[in-house]
Amino acid sequence: MNNPIYSHIPSLTKAQQYFERRDISIIVLSLMMAAYLATILLISLFRESVFRYGSTDLTCYVQAIWKIANGNIPYQTIYESNIFLGAHFMPIGYVLGVMFRLFPSNSFLIILQAFAFTIGAVPLFLLAKDVLGSKGWGLAIAFLYLTYYPLYQSNLFDFHPEKLCIPFLLFGFYFMHSNRKWLSLIFIILALSCKEYFSFSVLALGIFYFFRYRQKQLGLVVTCISILWLVMAYKIVMPQFGKEGMAESFEILFPFADRSGLNAIIYLFTHPGFIISRVFRIEVASYLLAFFSPLLFIPLMGIEYLIPALPILGINILANFNRHLAMDSQYQVFVFPFIFIALIFGIERIKRWLREYKRPSYYLTMILVFLILLLNFNSYRYYPYKVKQSYQLRQEYVSHSRILALEIAKIPADAKVACEFMLTPYFAKRAYVYSIITPYHLRRDNLYKNFGIADRDWFIKKTIDYIVLDKNYNFHWIEEAKNKRNESIADIESSRNYEKKFDNDGLIIFRAKGKN
Repeated sequence: MNNPIYSHIPSLTKAQQYFERRDISIIVLSLMMAAYLATILLISLFRESVFRYGSTDLTCYVQAIWKIANGNIPYQTIYESNIFLGAHFMPIGYVLGVMFRLFPSNSFLIILQAFAFTIGAVPLFLLAKDVLGSKGWGLAIAFLYLTYYPLYQSNLFDFHPEKLCIPFLLFGFYFMHSNRKWLSLIFIILALSCKEYFSFSVLALGIFYFFRYRQKQLGLVVTCISILWLVMAYKIVMPQFGKEGMAESFEILFPFADRSGLNAIIYLFTHPGFIISRVFRIEVASYLLAFFSPLLFIPLMGIEYLIPALPILGINILANFNRHLAMDSQYQVFVFPFIFIALIFGIERIKRWLREYKRPSYYLTMILVFLILLLNFNSYRYYPYKVKQSYQLRQEYVSHSRILALEIAKIPADAKVACEFMLTPYFAKRAYVYSIITPYHLRRDNLYKNFGIADRDWFIKKTIDYIVLDKNYNFHWIEEAKNKRNESIADIESSRNYEKKFDNDGLIIFRAKGKN
């Protein structure tokens, strides 16, 4: 049953009647989803097939999930933490571990993430059909979602379990809107399981349910569950399984490392000047424009539906790490669903205003949608270009990747391996893998004490068995990384603890003396 606020359905135009009568909307939706999924998978799997997909984030999750699948603690050696219970609280990792036992491949996680993004079009189609009054509108919103460039960017950046929250949040909201409370609650709990600090936004979502939809019972239950989840994550589980916890999280995220937990929250409320200095920055303006400009700012017409996303937006804006403002990062995934929910209700509000002023609401709102499509025309052209580019990358490195795959297979499964950061995902299904310092590490060493391998004598301290360097990975964007690689090669060769096992086509493999 639809919410009575939006029960009025306007008379259908001929185009809308055609969709309703022929009922081809499901076929059209399925074709759009298939095209999107195929595009993402072609780009990702072309790159993955030649060892050019992912970096240390993918490695962390693959290694932790692999360890769960084999009955071990999900301790990953890149950042040296229990990633699902210590560095973060992400119970969904254990579900992924069970699935990974059946499909033990990096490609499986890449496909699963792409499918999760794709399936988000279904609840948006259903919600738009109910709110805006026709399946044609449902297809229009689904198309805008599937071609939304920031979403596409995020989908292609590594694998992150928190990205699976997108369909959970969208289905949760749709079922709440259609008054199916318990189904909504199940999906909200699934979204919570994807990352601990989503509880801040789920708390806001519970309050939103209570006041905006008058869903008092569901709102109270969601609010209470989110508070319990926060306490369990930050005060019980994370301090128990890792030193990271809430204190470490605040030290990393905010530029006042001597404060943590509740004191950090109090600091934010008692120092408005600090908040103003962080909010009014060019980077933040660009960040918000990237969200709203592709949709012609229409989500702002349904601004109250953005309330659940505000805690995550606030964390990203205040954080002392610029990746929180990057559209291709995992930090935006909780925001995307509410951008499109607000878009639907923003269009509904425009249509209602036009009806009140006796204007042709259908045609004028469709003009807005056409303007959105026109605004994003260059983005639509970019997708086939990326497929072609990924295919060309595969063709360029296919012969080198065969050599690489052959030599990787020769390294014993129980050996400790250190390698280029782009190679780490392909060594993740082992107990120990380390990332040699990279441009990414250089920029973050001030935030993470144990991030990567920064010491000149790291290969001795870590008792590395094999070291893999590949000069085909070009660090053209930062000269210091090339210097670090050359330093590493020189240090290893002069250490007398390693012998060169392989050196061909830019691939160099060192083996500790005495190792088979």
